[in-house]
Amino acid sequence: MANSSLASALKAYWFPLILFASSVFYQLIILPRSYPPSHYDVLGIKRQSSIEQVTEAYEKLSSKWYWTRVLVYLITI
Repeated sequence: MANSSLASALKAYWFPLILFASSVFYQLIILPRSYPPSHYDVLGIKRQSSIEQVTEAYEKLSSKWYWTRVLVYLITI
């Protein structure tokens, strides 16, 4: 009787288990590979950069994204 209940449980939940396992694999293995390893790589500066260089790189990156967002907003109006 225990074997039949286990078999029926596996039969009922095989697809959700496969989906769960594949989503965990995707989030733990695939997604982290697409992100840069550090914040410095995102900003395109060395780890030993001064505060001024970090600030300048951050402002440059944020201005690029800000204007992109403004243009998208203006286009959708």
